[in-house]
Order: sequence, then C-alpha cells, then structure tokens
Amino acid sequence: MNTSNDTPPDSSGLDGQDTLSQLLREPSHTYIETEKKMEDVRSSAWVCSITGSMGLLALLALWLGIIPLPISLGTKYMSSVVLGGLFIFFLVIGIKSFGEMKSLKLARAFEDALSPKIVTWFSEHYSSDALSSGMDESDISIEELYYLRSENISRVMSDEFGSMSQDYMDYMIEKIYQMYFPD
Repeated sequence: MNTSNDTPPDSSGLDGQDTLSQLLREPSHTYIETEKKMEDVRSSAWVCSITGSMGLLALLALWLGIIPLPISLGTKYMSSVVLGGLFIFFLVIGIKSFGEMKSLKLARAFEDALSPKIVTWFSEHYSSDALSSGMDESDISIEELYYLRSENISRVMSDEFGSMSQDYMDYMIEKIYQMYFPD
C-alpha cells in the first residue's frame, strides 16, 4: 500500500491552503492613477495636519487654563502625554504626506507624458489584426484570446518603451486592449 498522498496535485502544484497563503503574501499589482493617489494624499495631509495642530493647541489651552476642565493633575498629565503623542503623530503624518505630494507630482508628469505617447504609438504602428496575428480566433476561447492578445501587447510595449513597473504596464495593457477590442 502506498503511504503517500494519493490525491493528484492541482495545476499549480500547490494545495488550496498553500495557494491562499501564497496569494496573501504576494503584493497586489493594481495600478492606481497618480491623480487619484494625489487626491488621497492631499486630503490625508490636510486632515492630519489640521487635526494634529488643533489638538496640540487644545492641549496648550488646557494647560494655560483657557479651557477649564475639573480633572486631577495626574489625569491631566496622563491625558496630555497620550493625546500629545497622538497629535504629534498626526502632525508628522501630515507633514510626510505633503512631502509625498511632491514625488507624486513628478510621477503624474511622467504618467501624463508617457501614457498618451504609448497609446498614440500603438495606434500609429499596430492594428487590431496585427495584435491578433497568427491566432485562429474560432478555435480559441475568449479568455485564451484575451491572454494571447495581452501578451502580444506586453511584448511590444516592453520592446518599444523598455521596462516599467508591472502595475503600470498592466494598466496600459488593459487601456490599449480596450482601445482595440472594446467588446
């Protein structure tokens, strides 16, 4: 009698639990447009900076007696240390977010210049037939056809424009694919 596991492995060679844990460890490559990132970072910068500043001002007003609270000195110290640390943390996050906005502005300029260039280059040099060349569309499922066309777009894009981040490349592949094959 064979003591090894008699169940055949799945196509990836991993069982269900290993596959799930591998997926959880792998980073997501979902591209988020730089403009949307900038909106999120801008709002975080302002909210954290204002919250931190107002909180520190409120603590200062508490210690100066402008805000009279009938609490013991020990409670005042304890709450000041905890809340002061929290408000300083908010202020640091706000300042870092303002710094991150500078790098996102550079990334947005790069994206704004490169994305139309890639789309224009593809429309000038390739047709939908060229991206599907060598494929017998009647014998291939829609999913396989999508995969093969995407691979062609990826190969051509890498050859012409060099290496770029995987998430940005996936975003551009999808954009070009939708341009040529909107159905």
